[in-house]
Amino acid sequence: MRTRLEHHGESRRLDAMLAEHMAEFSREELKEAIREGYVRVEGRTVYKPRFALESGDCVDIDIARFKKSFFQTPTPRGDALRDKVEVLSCYPDFLVVNKPAGLLVHRTHNPHEVSLVEILTEWYPEIQGVGESEGIQDRSSIVHRLDKDTSGILVVARTTRGYRQLKHKFQNRTVDKTYIAIVRGTMNEERGVISARVARSKTDHTRRVIVTDQTSKRHYSGVPREAHTEYEVLQYGTVRDTEVTKIRVWLYTGRTHQIRLHCKHLGHPLLGDKMYGGKWEKHHSSETRHLLHAESLSFEYQGERYDFSSEPPAEMELDHL
Repeated sequence: MRTRLEHHGESRRLDAMLAEHMAEFSREELKEAIREGYVRVEGRTVYKPRFALESGDCVDIDIARFKKSFFQTPTPRGDALRDKVEVLSCYPDFLVVNKPAGLLVHRTHNPHEVSLVEILTEWYPEIQGVGESEGIQDRSSIVHRLDKDTSGILVVARTTRGYRQLKHKFQNRTVDKTYIAIVRGTMNEERGVISARVARSKTDHTRRVIVTDQTSKRHYSGVPREAHTEYEVLQYGTVRDTEVTKIRVWLYTGRTHQIRLHCKHLGHPLLGDKMYGGKWEKHHSSETRHLLHAESLSFEYQGERYDFSSEPPAEMELDHL
């Protein structure tokens, strides 16, 4: 099966055009598809992701062959991650879960990769379809999310009432959330507030960018959204000979990748953040994931106050003070 697309408008990179039309794949996956020869432009195989498309160019990708090649080996970590999922509390309308790093919250197009939703649906079948009556497909019971490589506390709805009320609380910012992060370098200010607007990257739909008054509109799409993050330093130290700072973070808004972007904006990206940490993290970091943990959640529900917390995993302990 091949997917056929036609480009219209100004000259544009091939990988950027594919990413816009094929949101089920990441930008890196589409680059790999191009390099492996699964993409043709005007009937000719193209191997460079940066290939410049002109208006009227027809692009087709052998999607079936690409999926078969890309996903031919089952993910060996599935069972190990399943064993690490911990249900901290179970109530009639919701669950509170401790999610391990490396586990996706939602289902993916990879048939061999397990997700938190699938695991919880096996354990609690009643959550299947919760929230879909609200027009949200493939997001059963999920009222907020964590990135794949972020560990920690997550609340999951068991009933439609729970879904509606909890979703409303997250949207209206009446849920208190704290995170623990390890950032590269020594932070000079022991406490501070970061206020910087966030928007979707124009060249990669999976990324977000900080928008200032000097940022060109060529770099972002949509309307930039206000984002505010407070932090305090907990500890200075090292991780495998790298100077780092452990911080606690409070979110006053819940933008995608907000903590990761704001820490980068300060000049102290999360340790292990391959997306926002720059060339050093991509080529020299020994971390397998960005070191961010959702530490606590607090909210009121049906007239009662609920407080939940989770200790960061051992990998976030500093070697030296």
